Amino acid sequence: MAESLAGVKSQRLPFWSQPDISCLRGNPIMRMFGIPVERLLQWTTALYLLSLALTTLCGVAFWRLSALVANDREGQLAEVRAAAAARVALVQDEHEHMREKLLRQAADAEARARVAEEAARIASEQAREAAAQAAAAIANVRIADDKAASAMVRATAAEERARAAEERPSQAQERNQALASAEQAPQRVVQDASAKFAPRRLTDADSRLLKAALSKVRSAIPEVSITRLSDMEAYLYANELMAAFADAGVRVVANTIGDLSPPVYGIVVYENQTNKVIASALATAGLQARDEPLGDRSAPQIVVGLKPSPL
Repeated sequence: MAESLAGVKSQRLPFWSQPDISCLRGNPIMRMFGIPVERLLQWTTALYLLSLALTTLCGVAFWRLSALVANDREGQLAEVRAAAAARVALVQDEHEHMREKLLRQAADAEARARVAEEAARIASEQAREAAAQAAAAIANVRIADDKAASAMVRATAAEERARAAEERPSQAQERNQALASAEQAPQRVVQDASAKFAPRRLTDADSRLLKAALSKVRSAIPEVSITRLSDMEAYLYANELMAAFADAGVRVVANTIGDLSPPVYGIVVYENQTNKVIASALATAGLQARDEPLGDRSAPQIVVGLKPSPL
């Protein structure tokens, strides 16, 4: 024991671990356990240092854990910011897409407005042309009325001549003829005016003649293109011609257009000038047509234009 105490006394402790232990040297408890005071102090110091080290280690661990938590929160915040940026980019893309769609719709609406404006302009021109045609028809009717009045004057003169001829029995036949002519003159004038201003129609006899003529040359014209105008009279007349061609076994391709500039009057036939079978068939049925070269057309074409003016 004395040797161990001597060894303990020989060890120099740091100044901060050398308290005053004189009061503990004669303590009966210390003597009973046989523990040197210096050793006890060393153990106490070691435990203090160990607790200090553990406290420091816990602080470092807590700081590290706090740093990890902060980094994790920073990562979550970065993910949130990235998601928000992606959402903003998606919203911007949708906004740009919607903007482009609205621009396209506006362009389409503007194009439709231009088309409608052009259609209105064409309709206005057609209305003015129809008004001009109506004015011309009224003028023609007035001319026909004038002609009928002239015919009535001539009929009156003929009747006077017939009365004068009554005194001559030898001229009775002449008087009767003059009276009949006087009675029929107004009717002829009205019939002539009606025939001039009536719409064109394909009679049954004309249709039979046309179908018979086309049936003979059907192998030379397996197909024909017929162009109709929006004018009602020309449109209906073209439909009758189409029906006659179809009944004759000729394949008909129908085309409809608004109008032609300059206007086309009558029937125009574009075909091979070597045989002119279509124009000949129309002439057989008593239909007048203007024959033109085929040009770059792949098949013969018939254009049914406006009715020519009777004056």
